[in-house]
Amino acid sequence: MNCATIYDGMQLIDKYSFMMNEALVSESKTEQRVTTYSLEYLYPHSASFHQVEFHFASMVQLGQQIVARKEKDRVKPLRVEFSHPPTTAMAEYQHIFGCEVLFEQKANRIIFSYETLLLASNAPNKGLYEHLLKQVDSIYQADISQKRYRYKVSEYLRSEKEWQHWPSLDETANALGVSVSTLKRRLKQEGSSYQEISDRIRYQRAQRMFCSPKHTVSEVAYRLGFSCSASFGHSFKRWSGMSPTEYTN
Repeated sequence: MNCATIYDGMQLIDKYSFMMNEALVSESKTEQRVTTYSLEYLYPHSASFHQVEFHFASMVQLGQQIVARKEKDRVKPLRVEFSHPPTTAMAEYQHIFGCEVLFEQKANRIIFSYETLLLASNAPNKGLYEHLLKQVDSIYQADISQKRYRYKVSEYLRSEKEWQHWPSLDETANALGVSVSTLKRRLKQEGSSYQEISDRIRYQRAQRMFCSPKHTVSEVAYRLGFSCSASFGHSFKRWSGMSPTEYTN
């Protein structure tokens, strides 16, 4: 509530949300004066859609609470998209979000006008903000150092919005300060592997990129570290059961 604008608050949610629920992964992107906040659930769970709906609804309600009362009605998304079917009457969703709400989409996204997010908070306390941010960041750093290796690998692979070169196992191990054999052994002990984590993250990023018509299959393949579109196509079909062309049509 002490952020200068709603946008600043959204950036903090994007950075620290995993501390409240490690299964949630978010990403915020602003293009052409429109900000899209995407949310994915890392692991299949029967209640995951409840978490996603609650997360988006909380963002809207918190935004309405921190601005001046006269600006409250301006805090609403342009559109909300959920990957699951509706769980209650459409009127309930429209009452909460005040905008178009779509279901069974390719990703969970809440989309705002950038101007809306620049609305100022009502009397923020800069000193308290800086103090609280230091406290949260110290917890964040301690949390990272104690995390299991599958989380460390996930966080490293997600650390860049767009990798120019997708990190290999060797590069990931080097970035985490361990040998390749140690990383492989630790991940195996945790019931995971570099390939499994990498594939999951690349699949999620591919889904998000395909939400935008400007991204071609070859471009997505290149950005995710595949040597060619055909190689990416084989992997994408293994992940989703569909070819990239079938998925985007």
